[in-house]
Amino acid sequence: MPLDTPSTVLVHLSLIPQPFLTNYMCLNPRILLIEDNPDDVVSLCLALEESVPNVRLAVVNDQSGLVNYLRHIEQDNHQVPWLIFLDMDFPDSVDGSRAISQLQSYFLTSSRRSIPVIAMSSSTSLADVRELQKAGANAYLIKSDNFQQLVDDCRNIARHWFKTVLLPPDSPDYN
Repeated sequence: MPLDTPSTVLVHLSLIPQPFLTNYMCLNPRILLIEDNPDDVVSLCLALEESVPNVRLAVVNDQSGLVNYLRHIEQDNHQVPWLIFLDMDFPDSVDGSRAISQLQSYFLTSSRRSIPVIAMSSSTSLADVRELQKAGANAYLIKSDNFQQLVDDCRNIARHWFKTVLLPPDSPDYN
């Protein structure tokens, strides 16, 4: 199925042996990637596969796919992502701050708890960072054209959210 069709694509990635990461990383972390650019989807999936052992990714490439995914996780508690990567230039003419607001509204009105949202863009504008943080983004990732830098950034984000930070008790179970 081409990535430009409206849908949700579940991607199960294989374990990349990285003994130095296994001490801090939880088992089988679930990450939701909201991205419409097929090249960025491939780069981010490969970077996450290399930097996060046993990662389970769900990729959503448009607004209707996101709505379907949220309905799906409402019915299946085991598919709740632990972290969300959101492209700032969300497809269907929805900007990143509006998409974050929609996610936050969904979490407030559903049985789901808040899930950390990492806003992503190639923009280095501080105004963009402020706007997305005001909308509810927990962090801002500048997408690098350098693959190794992207891997390092994903590894650092995973280390922060899966090891360093203690998430509230109503966060998804880490098992």
